[in-house]
Formats: sequence, C-alpha cells, structure tokens
Amino acid sequence: MKKFNDYRKKADPEEIRKVGYQFSDMIAEYMQRIQNEDGKVVEYIDPETAYALYDEPMPQDGIPLDEALSLLRDPFLKFAQNLASPMYMGHQVCHPMILSSFAKLLASAVNQGLAIQEMSPTGTMIEKRVIRWLCDAIGWDAFSDGTVVSGGTEANLTGILVARTAKFGEAWKEGVHAPMVGFCSARSHYSIERAFGILGLGTENLIKIPEEQHFHMDVTALRQAIAQARREGKIPFTVIATAGCTPVGEFDEIEKISKVCKDENLWLHIDGAHGGSFVISPKLKHLLKGIELADSVALDPHKMLFMPLNFATILFKRTESLDATFKINAPYIFHKTTDNLGCINIGERTIQCSRSLEAIKLWLCLKHYGAKYFASMQEHCVEMTTYLYRQMQTMEDFETLHKPAANILCFRHIPVKMRGQSPEAIDDFNYRVRTRLNRSGKAWITTTVFAGKRLLRTTIINPRTEREHINKLLNAIWECGQEELESHA
Repeated sequence: MKKFNDYRKKADPEEIRKVGYQFSDMIAEYMQRIQNEDGKVVEYIDPETAYALYDEPMPQDGIPLDEALSLLRDPFLKFAQNLASPMYMGHQVCHPMILSSFAKLLASAVNQGLAIQEMSPTGTMIEKRVIRWLCDAIGWDAFSDGTVVSGGTEANLTGILVARTAKFGEAWKEGVHAPMVGFCSARSHYSIERAFGILGLGTENLIKIPEEQHFHMDVTALRQAIAQARREGKIPFTVIATAGCTPVGEFDEIEKISKVCKDENLWLHIDGAHGGSFVISPKLKHLLKGIELADSVALDPHKMLFMPLNFATILFKRTESLDATFKINAPYIFHKTTDNLGCINIGERTIQCSRSLEAIKLWLCLKHYGAKYFASMQEHCVEMTTYLYRQMQTMEDFETLHKPAANILCFRHIPVKMRGQSPEAIDDFNYRVRTRLNRSGKAWITTTVFAGKRLLRTTIINPRTEREHINKLLNAIWECGQEELESHA
C-alpha cells in the first residue's frame, strides 16, 4: 500500500500539493455547509456512541489515505461542534479566522521550536513583534514585554508566579516561609485559585472579595481584607482583577484597584483572558480604563482576537521580575545571546520549553486585515449582544440578570405557565430547555448558576451572527420551552 510522503523516498511536491488541496476542499465544503446553508450547530451524539466510533486497537499497517480522510468527513466533521455557525452562542471559544488556521498549518509543517532563538531565528522575532504590538495597545512603553503561553490558565499562573518573585524575592530558590496572600474578585476564573494551589501558596490564602451591585470587586472591602491579613501576620502580595469575568462578562474597575495596589505596595495582575483583547478597539477600550497601570495582564488571542487554540499571552509592564523568576542554569540549551534585543531565548522566561510558533497566526492576520478589522469584529459581537438584551426587554417570557457590559448575557426563560412555580422548578425547567435546544442543533448556548439561580448564558463570539440569528435563537428557546411544558403536562 502506498504511503503518503514516504520517508523512504524523495519528497514529491505534486503529491503534497494534491493532499493539501484535499484538506482545503474539506475545509471549504465544511464552511459552505455550516455558514452558508444554515446547517445545525451540532448533530447530537451521546458520549458512549462517540466513544464507540473510535474504539479500536492501534493500527499496525494502516489504511489507504483516501479511506482515512473519509473518516475526517464522517464521523469527525459530521458530529463536530460547529463553532463556525452563527447560531453558536455558547462557551468563550471562537471560530477562528481561516487565514490563521492556514498560518498554523505552515508553522506546524516547519515546526519551529520557540525555546531557543537558534531553533527559530525568524519565528522568535515574529513572536516578539506580536507581543510588542499587544504591549503597545495596552499603553506600555518599550520596557514592557511578555510571552505566548498555552492559555489563560498558564498566563494567570505565570503572572502570579512573577508577582511572588517581585514581592518576596528568592521564593523560587528558598520557598515560601510565611503565608503570602492574594486577593481576587468573587467571580474570578477558577485558574486563579488553581494557581495558588499549584504554587504551594494555599488556596485558603486567596481571599475572594465580595462584589458591588454591578458585579465589580468592592474596593472598600478589598482595603479591609488587606488590613485584616496584615493583622493576622500574613504577607499580602498581589491583587487579581478581572476584565471580562466568565459568568457574566463584567469588568472590575481597574483604576480604583490600582490605587489600592499602589497604596499597599501590591502587584496588580489583570485576568483579561476574555476582555483584554478589547484594547485594540477605540469603542471598547473604555471597559479597560486603567489597564496600563497593571503590572501584568493575561490576554487570550484565541478568544476575542479570533485565533485558533491554543494561543494566550502573559504581558508585563516591566520584565525584571519575569527574568528573575525563571533564572536557571541550563547550558545545554540556553546560550548567551545579544543584549540589545532583550531575552530572545523565550524558553528562559516561560513554564513551557517545547512549544510551537502560535504567534504567526495573529501576525499574519494583523498584517493582512489590520487592527481596525479586528476591532470591527469585536464591536459587532458586542452590538449583537446588546440587541439580544434589548429584545428580551420587550418579551414577557424572558428575565435578564444584567445589562451586558460586552458580549456575554445571562438570562432565564419563564413562560406564563411557570410563574409562581418554586425556584427549584424554574431552575430545572431552564436546564431542560437548554438541553433540548442544544440537542436540536437549532442553536447552542451554555448554562450557569449565578446568584442562586440556574441561568441560560450566551456568548456572542462569532462576527457572522446577525440580528436574524438572534431572533432565531429567541424563537428556538421559546419553542423548546413549549415542548418542555407539553412533555411535563
């Protein structure tokens, strides 16, 4: 049986080109079906059936490539979660720009390792330039820097790790000999608490500050918590603010929190995994007022910059503590490099060593589309979320939790027949409506528990979602609600 690109033979460019066309045709056909033919968001398949599709021993001799490719069309693409659909309004995972996916293909084929500059002489500089663009967008000067990481979890872990170094010195070598405490908003992402556990700081030493009525961190309560920690003999070292919290998409008031950090000599880290990307939008950057005052910022291009997974960044206003944190002797890999470009062996300042050139995706798209194009996509998603909110204000069967700050909205569906029912019955009804809706493939949304209520939750993260799709969503939820009422009559 003929093997594609057989290592025992010279590379055949025509063969590579033919298979490359097969993949591009597959992507084009998929996009036509999902975006232009109003296909289902997902063809539901239960986990047991999906597992059975791939339950087989490791192939020993392989099968013809055409047969293997057919298995990508069916079952992989047939039952895939179709983020490309304008009716996908679920988790904070975007459908990426196709051009960025092609860039990722090229980077994977060339396989440039970003740990040391000599293994990626041009790729290193592409990443440094993308980081520079993001730091400039925040409003920092030339002394700022950062690195690409795998996701918001690693970005937050790195930011808190560097904060520990900045405020506690030699913890990397000597360990932590006194309880260090940090402070975050009540709705912070779980990765913040996880970071405190991983770093050995202890999750009990992450103090969660209550919210004000608009889901912002209560700055007065923050000051009180810092004072209380000092009275208990603990060492406050960082405050983690949130820019676009996962449950409701709200933004902490960075300027006010920065004032507290300055007064108390604390490191200000911003978890901007979702909302940090709004720094490129003149219309949305007001949500991040004061972001330039932060010491570190986590920002995920694989969310609101519409890049493929995995692609996040951790950015620092000053890099002294970053470089001090990861200092380690490894002469077998890290060699002295030129001083005038700063650190160009990127592995010297990250948790990861082996990783690919993810930054090429955003570099190519920014070069082609320009930042204004990205801003317009972000602004459209926010506009559609506002439209959804306004439509719900006119409909008696919907109850919104909040006015959306950006592109996340939480709400409940409560038909007339459900009014007066117990809170538990309404919660259960909304959960069943969401399950029925998602399995129908008409639309796809998420659910959360917030303020003691089961809520339906949308994230408008596809710039192809238009008002017609919002209206379809509302109709689909209502229809599923009626079906649930009839099935439980």
